[in-house]
Amino acid sequence: MIIYLSLASILFPIIVGIRKFALADKAIKLFVFYLVLGLFADVICVVMARNKMNNLIVINLFALVQSFLLPVILLSWIQSRRFKIVMYTVVAFLIAAFMYRFYSGGEQREFDSILIPLQNLLFVILTIRVLIADTLETLPFNYKLWICGALFFNFSVSIVIFCTTNLMAIDTEFAQKFLWYLNSIINIITNILFAIGLLCIKPKMTSYLQSLS
Repeated sequence: MIIYLSLASILFPIIVGIRKFALADKAIKLFVFYLVLGLFADVICVVMARNKMNNLIVINLFALVQSFLLPVILLSWIQSRRFKIVMYTVVAFLIAAFMYRFYSGGEQREFDSILIPLQNLLFVILTIRVLIADTLETLPFNYKLWICGALFFNFSVSIVIFCTTNLMAIDTEFAQKFLWYLNSIINIITNILFAIGLLCIKPKMTSYLQSLS
């Protein structure tokens, strides 16, 4: 049941994002697109799991897409050119590593317990950088605070969960289900925070003044 609640919870930020789409900047529009892709990936994973099919190929493929989309979104909120160059270089190597392991055979049907935690660590660093640089203003109505806070929460906790994947392969079925339930709860909290953040998007003052003239 909790897994389906997790799946349904992503609809909240998607619906809010669609309603706020006209007010959003390019980064937020790309973020809404990212959420829609995440919904499709989650649905496919659940369907494959219900049919006793290996869904890790979908997880690894979405991780590859995620490695490109999230850095583009987060780095657009960072002003430091030097930091952007360093991070884009790291992202390029990460994507190349994902593609190599994905197309080298075999790995696409196994959980990548090395690259995915490294990817999550990269996202944690990026979200911290955005939080430090920008979100101290206009609290608590800064949408970047809520979105980056949600991403930080999700990926920092996921690092711990994903690092136990090797144990899951040899552990009991109960342990596997427990970790999936825990991941579902994390996703529900994350999606609620996403929705709150997207609700904080307001019309730009210039647009408001133009409407009065």
